[in-house]
Amino acid sequence: MSETIKEKFSKDKIRFYGIEGVDSARWILMDYGDVIIHIFDDDTRIYYGLEKLWLDAPRIPVETAPRVRKTKAEIRTND
Repeated sequence: MSETIKEKFSKDKIRFYGIEGVDSARWILMDYGDVIIHIFDDDTRIYYGLEKLWLDAPRIPVETAPRVRKTKAEIRTND
């Protein structure tokens, strides 16, 4: 996902400042100056709950890809 974002932003000549977390791929942060992109795996997103910090912020709908696998929490629930 991060590579696709980087390619599309690059085509639009949006300056890329850096990326963190690619090695672990649990939480990737992409820095585009005025815009910071966070990409989480499901478990990390639930754990940190960053949405709580932005409750008053406007929501921007984003098309999501279908889920390929269950989260660890879903697997534990089904056992």
